[in-house]
Amino acid sequence: MLKKRIVLVGGGHTHALVLRMWAMAPRPGTEIVLVSPVDMAAYSGMLPGHIAGHYSEAEMHIDLRRLAHAAGAMFVEAAADGLDLARRTVSLKSRPPLTFDLASINVGGSPKLDLIPGADKWAIPVKPVPRFLAHWHELLKSATRLPKHQQLRIILVGGGAGGVELALSMRHRLGPAADITLVHSGNTLMSSHNKRVQKILTGELHRKAIKVITGDAATLVSQNSLTLSSGLELPSDAIYLTTQAQAPQWFHATGLKLTAQGYLAVDERLQSMNALGVFAAGDCATVIGQERPKSGVFAVRQGAPLFQNLMLALEGKALKKVHLQHEFLSLIGTGDHRAVAARGKWATSGAWIWRWKHAIDQRFMTKFSDLSAAPTMAAQQPAPVEPEQMRCFGCGSKVGAPVLTAALEELSTNFPDVVQNQSLEWGLNEREDVSQWTPPPGLPVLQSIDYLPALVTDPFIAGQITCNHAVNDILAKGGEVHNILLLAVLPVSAPHLSADHLRQLLAGVATQLRSFGAMLAGGHTAEGERLAIGITANGIQRGVSLSKTGGKPGDALILTKAIGTALIFAGAQRGLAPAASVASAISSMLQSQHGLVPLLRHSEVHACTDVTGFGLLGHLLEMLRGETLTAILNSRSVPYLEGARALADLGIRSSLFDSNYQVASEVRSNGLSQSEWGLLCDPQTSGGFLISVAPEAADDLLAQLHQCGMDQAAVIGYLAERGPIDAAIDIQPTN
Repeated sequence: MLKKRIVLVGGGHTHALVLRMWAMAPRPGTEIVLVSPVDMAAYSGMLPGHIAGHYSEAEMHIDLRRLAHAAGAMFVEAAADGLDLARRTVSLKSRPPLTFDLASINVGGSPKLDLIPGADKWAIPVKPVPRFLAHWHELLKSATRLPKHQQLRIILVGGGAGGVELALSMRHRLGPAADITLVHSGNTLMSSHNKRVQKILTGELHRKAIKVITGDAATLVSQNSLTLSSGLELPSDAIYLTTQAQAPQWFHATGLKLTAQGYLAVDERLQSMNALGVFAAGDCATVIGQERPKSGVFAVRQGAPLFQNLMLALEGKALKKVHLQHEFLSLIGTGDHRAVAARGKWATSGAWIWRWKHAIDQRFMTKFSDLSAAPTMAAQQPAPVEPEQMRCFGCGSKVGAPVLTAALEELSTNFPDVVQNQSLEWGLNEREDVSQWTPPPGLPVLQSIDYLPALVTDPFIAGQITCNHAVNDILAKGGEVHNILLLAVLPVSAPHLSADHLRQLLAGVATQLRSFGAMLAGGHTAEGERLAIGITANGIQRGVSLSKTGGKPGDALILTKAIGTALIFAGAQRGLAPAASVASAISSMLQSQHGLVPLLRHSEVHACTDVTGFGLLGHLLEMLRGETLTAILNSRSVPYLEGARALADLGIRSSLFDSNYQVASEVRSNGLSQSEWGLLCDPQTSGGFLISVAPEAADDLLAQLHQCGMDQAAVIGYLAERGPIDAAIDIQPTN
């Protein structure tokens, strides 16, 4: 049974270390949740090296989704925007709040944009890192298009170690293609470092032709220039802010004690000064009595003590104090495979310092790339049954009435349009044992049922995906979704966690139903070993239902979504699928095809089915029943999700592959590779539609699909009359 929940708010360095430690020593009975607006967290120690071109983007990012999986943790990709101490919840943007027993905050900070007029519109802060990197990569592209002898005019505002290191890294990457200026309001660069460091790095800036302006503050940012307090106006193509960061504004409404600068005030145990069970670390927090610079060094060193105190707090034991050293080692790169080392009054530089820094950074990142020692399966196996958690099953494993009632009341408040309207006579509001609705006279009723163990650990996202998956059968017929019945199977948990799981799941389902204009008519809850969702979808048909088998010779075959979801999640289970691939699959599964229904009702569309468990080839065979047609498939035209082909090349297969591969006897493969077989037989969740359309209408339909947001929709083949020796599916050679 899940008894308690730790919510880690933010995917900073400290929380990444906490998750890794949890992965190595999971605690049965405790659910750990990581909340982050991104699934890849940049490691600050390697960011300048990436800017200089020494590290790829993948090499300097921590894959938070993979790390959470290794820890048996729930990963919630969302931005936190509040914390309610009374209700013990963390507020999230665009979705329900998360309940916590213990919470820890490690969200970093961002430069103060409001101090310089125009900065919020025209300047790029270095944090948050994703926005900065996106702008930097676009700038690199523009550098390649510059006319000869023309330079990019780059201004960095802020003369601390971060600004100096980035300026030197940009010089190394861009060379003479950039005119770089460093602006600092103070009289001395890197004033928090010793004079030896200042001298070395000032010399580096001069030697590399980086202009330095000190004692002159930025006062106005415009689209193409920066104005200083002296009146000097500097023309620019890009302005980057590396100035002192500030804490998130939502801290002020939490009731947590803050410092005068707005950071979370924590004691020497990393616990809030006025809220038991709420911890904070990294740049967003200040340890009262041990105030230190906002540096990744301290964020990393707080990882072990934070983990230890979270474990002690779970057990109700006394917490331990953390001791942060006054002097610490700083390693500052100069962009050219050299670096400066400093501690206290000592400093030196050279290529060997860079090699030392590189080794330290690589050792840190290896902690998150090599998770083979993590007992991931142990973290996800049911814990031994304790007396108080034994279920008699005489109740049908139903969730208790108080939990269900509270969740439904909240759903009615937040999604009144999904719970009730005039076309649903009995629904959730009536609390009857059945739903009742009367379809419009003369219109057929469509029904379909699906049941999915959750692919993702987040109940909100799982609800959205399953809802899309379940209604696709109705949409593929050209029908309209009217209402659904929901079966929610929740992991066995303490009541407050069951309530949260159900609240999140219902909100995810309701969010999708709202986009369809459909209703949640009723359902059933149960407890099980893992989260699972069943949906019976009910719809109406306002025209002739589009069959699977209405295709005609010459018809073009259009696939609306890329394939590879099962391969990617099979790879993720093994820790082999990168975050970008998993994100691509989730994004595809979250994409509703409700908007395609009007397109399917055109007379030129002859047949349609959705691609799900049998894979592309299996569902294509269903369209060819009657043995009068053959499908000519061009495997080069089939769209694949990002990373799916690479996983197929590694031999990754879904558990349904062997069953789906039995279609091979009806396929003329023409030398199809094993990787391609793996993809074409890969079962899909919330997959695309496979449409048979008259050839003269194919281009227009494809253009309309792209306009509807189905960017990867493609013509993948055509239908022809089947001859005596033709195979059901003829796959054209790939080269």
